[in-house]
Amino acid sequence: MKAGARHTIAALTFVGSLLAYVVATAIALILDLPTIARIVGMAATVVALASSLSLLADRHVWTIARNTLAQALRVRVAFVLLATYLVLVPALPFLIKGDGTLRGLLHVVIAYSLIAAGVLLGILTLTLATTTLWTEIRDKQVFLLEAKPFRRWQLLLGKFLGIVLLNAALLAFMGVVTWASVHHRVAQAERAARDIPASSEVERRRAEKRLRDAREQVLTARRSLLPDPPPESDFEDFARGNLESRMRQLQRSDRMPEAAKAAPDEALRREIIRREAMRQLAEEFHKLVNAVPPLYGRRWQFSGITLPRSRDLGLTIRFKFFSSDRKSEDPDHVRWEFGVPNRTKAYRYDDAFMPDEVHEIQVPADAVDRDGVLEVRFYNVEPRRPTLVFSEADSIQALIPAGGFTGNLARGLAIILVEVLFIAVLGLFCSTFLSFPVSPIVALAILLLTFLSGSLNAEFEKGFTFDQNQTSPASQIAEKATRALTKVLHTVLPPFHKYSPSELVSSGEEVSLGLVLDATWSIALLYGGVLMLLGTFIFERREIALASP
Repeated sequence: MKAGARHTIAALTFVGSLLAYVVATAIALILDLPTIARIVGMAATVVALASSLSLLADRHVWTIARNTLAQALRVRVAFVLLATYLVLVPALPFLIKGDGTLRGLLHVVIAYSLIAAGVLLGILTLTLATTTLWTEIRDKQVFLLEAKPFRRWQLLLGKFLGIVLLNAALLAFMGVVTWASVHHRVAQAERAARDIPASSEVERRRAEKRLRDAREQVLTARRSLLPDPPPESDFEDFARGNLESRMRQLQRSDRMPEAAKAAPDEALRREIIRREAMRQLAEEFHKLVNAVPPLYGRRWQFSGITLPRSRDLGLTIRFKFFSSDRKSEDPDHVRWEFGVPNRTKAYRYDDAFMPDEVHEIQVPADAVDRDGVLEVRFYNVEPRRPTLVFSEADSIQALIPAGGFTGNLARGLAIILVEVLFIAVLGLFCSTFLSFPVSPIVALAILLLTFLSGSLNAEFEKGFTFDQNQTSPASQIAEKATRALTKVLHTVLPPFHKYSPSELVSSGEEVSLGLVLDATWSIALLYGGVLMLLGTFIFERREIALASP
């Protein structure tokens, strides 16, 4: 098969995999079949990756990639970034203070090291991607390629491949520096613990506990598990006892939904009112089951827990609650109980925790029964008698050991590489029809909109509003317009907000292989692939040298 035919088949296969995923996702959403979307997504990812690698394996593409690498190294910007990173990472503990514990120190070092790596590589990538093609055209070097058996798409892919290879090498080096810095801090803490005299038994135990907390909460990969939902029968009983009274309330003219008022017949009006009543009751039920009044308790059950019995590892319960006593700045006294009655050992913790903050409790492995079930009971024993509310979906979760720090760090770096890959595609796309410095400005504006739309959308979902009293018509109009624009941008732009490797790795949460594949598909192949196809289409038809009179 000739090279041209092979390239055409690979490109059509790539486009077909994108279309297949989009169509399958739409059908799955309509029919409420998320499993189909996941299966088709995985298959499309494999096919798209294979077709992309087939195009990148072209020898002309590799020739351009080697030339791009050589140009980037001659500028020496990469070496400046490496030197900056080498100075910055060891200085982080002195620039940013943690909570005074080894766990807090490691959290700071890992989080800001990965953030710095992403920012530095993003700047380098945006600079290279928006200048490398422009300099070829400005210096008329691209005319030499026009006279050779090179296609313009090969030039574009070669530039992209060279930038990605450079970023991969730099990111690997940064990952090694981060890994070495973290283990150096742990080794220092271990030496300090060994040097504590035998007479200071209390201090030695504290040092050993700090080391154990760091290993169990940071230097690990923990899979997050949410509790089992309440039985459906509980909500059915609640709705059965309150549905008729709620419907009577909604039938009043001042509370009737607008859709019900516009209904042409009584049967449709009653059905709309019933649906609205069920929606309101579902919200109230969710609030009731997650609220713990004074001197009352709440029970959760976690199923499907698998712990390695060969190692002395437990699990972590992470939680966050809100207090109805918003004026108090004191912690709330609570009681936690762990274990399945009559089947496992029981553990009890009485302590005070600040509301609106994330806390963690270590639970021994023998609190989980042989079927992988853990029961968690929470009691509100605060003397001030506030109501404590677990309002968010992940207000309480079990973190189960699933791997080690090194593998988790590597997968986190892979997601950073995927994000940097998209920046490279975006920069090259802008440079196919814009000149310098317009192309980097446009690319930077798109990136800023991507990050800002994710942050704004998250704040709006948490209940943020411009006018708390809803008294100003101008602020209400501005808020509606901002919400609509944010929603559109949040839907159209790449979902960077879904992936936060620095936060996950620094908190000891697992960066799963599925998350890496999802990021590869959604950011690199879907958004990056579409931009690369558009950029190739534009660049193939661009008039590079216009005849001048």
